[in-house]
Amino acid sequence: MSAVPFSCVIDANILLKTVSVEDYSEEILTFFQELTPGMELHAPILTQLEYANVLRTRILVSNTQLSRHGRICRIYNNYR
Repeated sequence: MSAVPFSCVIDANILLKTVSVEDYSEEILTFFQELTPGMELHAPILTQLEYANVLRTRILVSNTQLSRHGRICRIYNNYR
């Protein structure tokens, strides 16, 4: 009896967890490290666009948070 080939579909969220520290990032990295020859990974056609959109959103949110942090620091410094 031959082994059934293993195939997995990976989406943008999984890919992002490989390059950032988030919930389940360690588990995802372990999964990729334990892949064996013959295992197939597939990604939907729109994965690159989804990945880019999530990164863009994170950058915008991060900049907003940094901007808020700067305003809070200025307000604090004015009242010290």
